[in-house]
Amino acid sequence: MTVKVIGLDRLEIELKKLSNPARQLDPIVKEQSILMLNKLTNKTPLDTGRTRRAWARPRKLADSEYVITNTMQTQDKKHAVVDILNDGRGTVTPKKAKKLYIPISKRAKYKKLGAHIPKNWKWGKDFVLASKSRAVKGTKYVDNIVREGTAELVKAVLSGLKGLI
Repeated sequence: MTVKVIGLDRLEIELKKLSNPARQLDPIVKEQSILMLNKLTNKTPLDTGRTRRAWARPRKLADSEYVITNTMQTQDKKHAVVDILNDGRGTVTPKKAKKLYIPISKRAKYKKLGAHIPKNWKWGKDFVLASKSRAVKGTKYVDNIVREGTAELVKAVLSGLKGLI
């Protein structure tokens, strides 16, 4: 993903005036990463709440470098749920079985992978079996928040530079 940051050229000129910009601007970047985490958490679609709760606090990699992650994965541990929500997915077909299990109710969503369907669950109310599921278009909510967050970060750093220079 490519993000164009407005005001980046002016920011680079101002940063050259500082002796150690990464260390001096670390509190501002930390504050902005926490604000971005709050936005990501609030904008994550809420179905069961597990994906929303899986956002981790910003982890410091170096001075002025923080990473925010979401560890929620699908049942087969092959795909990140946030990537599916953000980018979408293609058509899903069954790999081993004849039909694809699609849960409808909340209790059906928590069925273990490969476990038998309980007798008291109703077809059409709790689950359905289909030959395939259609593709889902992503919402691009993470991309939009990152774009907005980088613009806010540039503004915060420029306003923070006025006190340092």
